[in-house]
Amino acid sequence: MPYSTLVWLVIAGAMGICAACAGVRASESAEVVEADRVVVSADFSKWVDFPLVKTKFGVYNSGYVPGHLNTYKRDIAFFDEVRPDSLRFDGGLGAPPHIIFGKPPMVSGKPGELRYDFRKADELVDLLNAHNVAPYWCYSYVPQPLVKQGQDFRHVPADVRAWAKVAAATAKHFRVTNRPIAYHEIYNEPDNRDFFMGTLRDYLGMYEHAAKAIREVDPDARIGGPSLAFTESWVAPFLDHVVSKGLPLDFFSFHYYPGVPYSAPGVQGVIDMVLRELGKRPGLATTEVHLNEYNALPIHYPKNGPQQKYNLAAALLSDFGHFASQPGLTKVHWAQFMDTGGGNWSGLVSIDGRAKAAYNAYLIYSMMPVDRRLVLLDGPPGLSGLASADGHKCAIVVWNRSGAVQNARLDLGEIPFDKGTVRIYRIDAEHSSWGDDPKNEHLVPVEVRKEVTMHNLTWIGEIPAGGVVYVEADGNAGVSELVRHATAKSLRVLHYYPDRSKKCYAELDPNTWIARLGMAGEEWADAEVGVVAEGLPATLTVTVQVEGELRKMDSNSLLGVRLDYRAGGEYAKSVLFHGPCRGGVDLYSPKRWLGHPWGTTRKADEVVAVTDYTSFDIPVRKHAPQEWDGRAIMTFVLQNAGPTVRAKVVVR
Repeated sequence: MPYSTLVWLVIAGAMGICAACAGVRASESAEVVEADRVVVSADFSKWVDFPLVKTKFGVYNSGYVPGHLNTYKRDIAFFDEVRPDSLRFDGGLGAPPHIIFGKPPMVSGKPGELRYDFRKADELVDLLNAHNVAPYWCYSYVPQPLVKQGQDFRHVPADVRAWAKVAAATAKHFRVTNRPIAYHEIYNEPDNRDFFMGTLRDYLGMYEHAAKAIREVDPDARIGGPSLAFTESWVAPFLDHVVSKGLPLDFFSFHYYPGVPYSAPGVQGVIDMVLRELGKRPGLATTEVHLNEYNALPIHYPKNGPQQKYNLAAALLSDFGHFASQPGLTKVHWAQFMDTGGGNWSGLVSIDGRAKAAYNAYLIYSMMPVDRRLVLLDGPPGLSGLASADGHKCAIVVWNRSGAVQNARLDLGEIPFDKGTVRIYRIDAEHSSWGDDPKNEHLVPVEVRKEVTMHNLTWIGEIPAGGVVYVEADGNAGVSELVRHATAKSLRVLHYYPDRSKKCYAELDPNTWIARLGMAGEEWADAEVGVVAEGLPATLTVTVQVEGELRKMDSNSLLGVRLDYRAGGEYAKSVLFHGPCRGGVDLYSPKRWLGHPWGTTRKADEVVAVTDYTSFDIPVRKHAPQEWDGRAIMTFVLQNAGPTVRAKVVVR
């Protein structure tokens, strides 16, 4: 087909197109082709908001994945490739025998004499943690010993307090056996009669008892819910109950599939509704927002349905790009990662362990550098793309959801190295789509060129309706910023949303110890992200890259790093580091009066001005109190700094 013909042009000047234009069909003139061509331009010298963070995206699996642990072991290499932040799965307490922990049941016996069998749970948690996929544990449903006679796992437990004790016993087991669980979610879709036959009041009681019980046995547990399916009328009462009772709510979770009966328009309408409700309750400013089941297609996934084909790849990339630009949305879990069969073939990986086109789209996103670059498009609605770069790689992905084939030119400008290797990938009916052609399962380059001169590089070709083209250029030698870096042991990342209507962002990847903060057009905004850490070295080296014009807006303006030290079980001391960037403005003011969302929660006890904020050392041990127990919170702050400012902070 015509679109499989690839043409590379190196533009020597503004109009000097290389004469070796072999890909133009002989029956057409170059002028006609150029007039019909859409143009996508990437400028790799220009940073834009928002970064293509990897920690925002995870995956969801139903507990009904056939083969259970054996299937996870078979497919673990797929997790290694795309590196999802976390895996959420339901059925973590009780369910039918054919669910993952159903046979033998994890909880058996009778009330007052419960028995636990954590062997399968331990094996799955160990497998995920060993491959750097954080387990996201959903405490659903009701174990058989707590089911009333004549009912099943979906009904209100016979004894809610006993059910909460089972949840606590599970959380305690993971803690005392040193098996980290990233998130503890209380139940799954309690507003959906397919999974819960009780009322909102019943669920509020279950949440209250379980949240308190889990927090008691694991003070570090991140606890949340309500895992809503589609009932927005539950949002306000749930939040009011949490606030009035002083319950833990580290994250608010909900699901979205096109066509589910929310009254809010589309997934963005639901996100906005959740953010508005949380924003009305200032005491929940550190509560994360998790869209922990999502698919671009409505709930209907037959064996040969559209989810098997290449068009879903473009939809996934479009959604990932959109969600990356939503700073108030902390996590998104694609549903699902693996097929379950039995009418649900929604997995990115097929039931027999084959990568689908949408999986390859996720893989492209995971391969792209984090720092976003400018993309300009001259084309129809539905044609879109993302570009990003670091010191070693420049990448652009373009997808076509316009409904028609697009004759395209991709211009790659301002690549920061002279020569390198260029790879071109496609996802369409003939490439990287097992569901369209089983022979073309894997994401492999359709063309590789080495020792390419990178000045004004251009690709010309056709992008079919629903197709994807990905181009990456590797240049300077060195370590990718996507590689894990063990600066210290990260226990959890802390987010702060004092005004959920703001577009400012603060992201930190605990795998790489790189924080990215941006004002994103806001003159007055507070972008903060923290990491609870242990095993910090005696000295940390911090390097900071600042883009845009720093402006001192008021006495609370700040670009800084803060350490809060724990001693005697309480955060006892804090130290704030600030300074000018290469002789420029230092935003800190001694009149700064704001407190802090975590740690000591008060103004810094000690303030240290560094000579040059773009590169400085933090003598961690030197500033620690005598009784320091080794735990500290490191916080990155960009506040009231001017609308164009973004900062990238690397800690080593």
